[in-house]
Amino acid sequence: MERKSEGIYTKMAQQKNSTRTLYRWSYTSMWRLAFLLVLAASLGVGSSDAQDVVQPATSEEGTGQRNDCRCATKDPLSSITSSGHYPKITAVTPHHIQRTTVHRIDLVIENLDQIPENNVTCVFSFADATLITEAQKKPNGVSCVTPRNDFIPAVPAGEHNITAQLSVRPTNGSDIVSTSFVFFDCNSFTSCTQCVSSEFPCDWCVDGYRCTHKTYEDCRNDILITGISRVGPSFRSGPIFCSAIIGTSSGSREILVADNSKKAVRVTVHIIGQFIVPTRFVCDFKIESKTTRVNAVLLANTIYCDAMEFTYTSKLSNINASFAILWGAGNKALDNPENIYVNIYRCRDLADTCSGCLTLDEKYGCGWCQSSKSCEILEHCNKGLGIWVEKNLICP
Repeated sequence: MERKSEGIYTKMAQQKNSTRTLYRWSYTSMWRLAFLLVLAASLGVGSSDAQDVVQPATSEEGTGQRNDCRCATKDPLSSITSSGHYPKITAVTPHHIQRTTVHRIDLVIENLDQIPENNVTCVFSFADATLITEAQKKPNGVSCVTPRNDFIPAVPAGEHNITAQLSVRPTNGSDIVSTSFVFFDCNSFTSCTQCVSSEFPCDWCVDGYRCTHKTYEDCRNDILITGISRVGPSFRSGPIFCSAIIGTSSGSREILVADNSKKAVRVTVHIIGQFIVPTRFVCDFKIESKTTRVNAVLLANTIYCDAMEFTYTSKLSNINASFAILWGAGNKALDNPENIYVNIYRCRDLADTCSGCLTLDEKYGCGWCQSSKSCEILEHCNKGLGIWVEKNLICP
């Protein structure tokens, strides 16, 4: 009986020791497992975020800045600052500059922990060029200069600015944060209206007939019209002060002239500046590939062009001819913001039957000429002496 009891107690002691060992193993394993889980979470293991992290592009209210956070894969923990937020550009001053100048620009950046104190650069990336300048870290961001203007790509023909991606980057690292930066060119604007209506700080010199950012240098002793995007010394600001063609006698944008006919064109204008009023005016017409110029006079607010014959060789029923009023030495044009043009037409090509002719828009002044059996204006119907059936009458 004693041996049996002793065996029972021995077995119970062994089970108790096994339980203690299992408990110690479970306790240790639990902490090890917890440690591994925390480490895996911090390193992004098992998550698609372990790859390059890109901060979604955002448009900051009032600044229009685009902010990208590009974080290297070599050190995933470096992609987040101590506060748990990505760096973000909140302002760039100035946010655009004249392409032919060099400026120091300041970038205000939130969450600066990831930006090193030294060896930081500004990178200007264009479609076909990448330009790098040194930068200095500041308490609220970084400061750097723009690249030399002779390195910056030219503004494309017909455009007025070129945009670069501006990034902050360690000397031996990848982009930390980026936004867009615009280089504009006032010289690309060829009319007063375009120049002073621009979103860029450009002014127009009236006699100099140029758009410029160097107002005090280029517009000295000249009449100045200040652009709407800047505060300037002139009380004349905006396109309402630009000398321009503003209308026709018909109120339409088109000046209608029948083919092979002579006409004296006149238009209403708005003239600003003592340089322009006493000058010589010329009306310039470009018909197909030929340019014709005739003298003109300014009376009150109307320009009267000398009469000239309008004709064209194309088989089309009508064509548009460009029209401009030149002043000064003949190379300065009044603005034409409404794009007023000359429409030269042939009645006989617009309609080849009497009924078709008489239903044409009355603006053409076409009628049916009995002698030639064709659609013509009255002056072309047997030199105005033939039987001419006008609109709203019955065809013979």
